[in-house]
Amino acid sequence: MSSQTAASSASPVTDSDSAAAKRCGSIDKAGGVVLHDREGYWMIASAGGRPAEGYENMPKVGPVSSYCGCLTVEINRQAMRITKIVAGNVLPASSCEQDQSLK
Repeated sequence: MSSQTAASSASPVTDSDSAAAKRCGSIDKAGGVVLHDREGYWMIASAGGRPAEGYENMPKVGPVSSYCGCLTVEINRQAMRITKIVAGNVLPASSCEQDQSLK
């Protein structure tokens, strides 16, 4: 799989809020933590709020405020909120930069 398709193809569209699924996109840590994938913006942790269960499974990236990555998560689709993080990894920045669905 090319790095361009890594970010766009890994965010499945499902109606289930219970099954963990891989979502890839830009992860922004400024003023809270949000994942921006092809479906929109998913809240992981609001500023001063309680983070999603399993937050310790987020990729360790140091003090950067934004990076490209994939998270295996459970979601609340109606609230656009990630409720549980199972695993995560960092992708090259070019994966998100080249993904037209993130523009």
